[in-house]
Amino acid sequence: MVKNKTREIQNAVSNMKQSVLRFAERISEGMKTPRKNFVADMLYGMMVSQDVKLSKIGEALKEGIELKHTEERLRRNVNNFNTEEIEIVSNNYMKKVKAKCKKDTLIIVDGGDLTKPYGSKFEGLCKVRDGSTGKIEKGLPTVGMIALTDDKLPLPIYDNIYSYEKDFVSENHETFKALDFADKHFSKDNIRVFDRGYDSSIITGKLLESKVKFIVRLCERTVIFNGEKVSVSELAKKSAGEYSLDFVSKKGKKKHCEVSVMSIKLPNFKEETFNLVVCKGYANEPMMLITNVFDDDNAICKTLVKCYLLRWKIEEFYRFKKVTFNFEDIRVMSLKGMNNLNFFLNILIGFLSMKSTEGQDKPIIVSLINQVKRIYKDTKNVLYTVCAGLKKVFAIVNTGIADPTPDFSSGFVQLCFG
Repeated sequence: MVKNKTREIQNAVSNMKQSVLRFAERISEGMKTPRKNFVADMLYGMMVSQDVKLSKIGEALKEGIELKHTEERLRRNVNNFNTEEIEIVSNNYMKKVKAKCKKDTLIIVDGGDLTKPYGSKFEGLCKVRDGSTGKIEKGLPTVGMIALTDDKLPLPIYDNIYSYEKDFVSENHETFKALDFADKHFSKDNIRVFDRGYDSSIITGKLLESKVKFIVRLCERTVIFNGEKVSVSELAKKSAGEYSLDFVSKKGKKKHCEVSVMSIKLPNFKEETFNLVVCKGYANEPMMLITNVFDDDNAICKTLVKCYLLRWKIEEFYRFKKVTFNFEDIRVMSLKGMNNLNFFLNILIGFLSMKSTEGQDKPIIVSLINQVKRIYKDTKNVLYTVCAGLKKVFAIVNTGIADPTPDFSSGFVQLCFG
């Protein structure tokens, strides 16, 4: 029994180590060897340490030299990794992401925050709303996008940290940069999904100009229905629930909703026709979605509501970064360095999501999950469990990036503190 257990641990460590280093090699293809090694160091170090602090990443590498020298090298490379190098890695990574995407893959867009309430020397530090507490804190705003795998796991595709105090144009400008990136890499048929913060004529105009499909949750505004201008909230209240929809909310509560759809126009875009999808029962007030997705069967409105409800996955993604990788404890001071570090973290999360959905890797993922005793088995949070399993098995094996994987064939496992 012990021998089987140790062999399982050995296989998990060996597989994940080889996989992440092979992944690093492929996404850094076209770069010089020192830079390739740096990419491997970052992905492996973050995976094992599950931290964004360079000291923790350096410890995980176990290079056999003084930690301060490893940390200095990582810091220098993080700050100096240039735009051309980022583009090479990004393009190689996006090829792998797109291989996992289909015509109906959703692209979810949302803003986030990196709060540093006790920080003072971080470049561009400004006031942001902490999404966790609702309070105004010192920090930096972000805008990001994820694609969802068939298993509803996040594939990060864009994430930018910016500042209201440094080279800032507008939040719409930051959103446009994200949308342009999506337009470059994805089909116009991949539906872009947005929350209420993106309900503006400027964003709508950008989406129409790009000729992409989208779903946006509406705030209060005037729309045109049957040739007359009406309040969208009043129109929603009068709508009849033509279809029933049952689902479980993000808090685990069962919801019964009534959904309907109707054609509308917007005052600023009178040449365009949109679908207004109304969902009653989701909250105290009707949920209103505007979309340019049409179908002969009006029951598509239920699918559109389900698509919008998956928007919550990007907020889960932001939380996962903060909880599992201590993202808000980032210590790099420059905006460029923070964005580069964030870039590598997002790629690592993308790797873990891909690894967790590949059929041939299921035994390894299952073995990692089995290493962690959970009171509740929640497949929706599989990345949390996989990361917990990784942390446990790499702590047992205690192997560095250049070390061969130890042989446990004797069935003896001992924690090493050397």
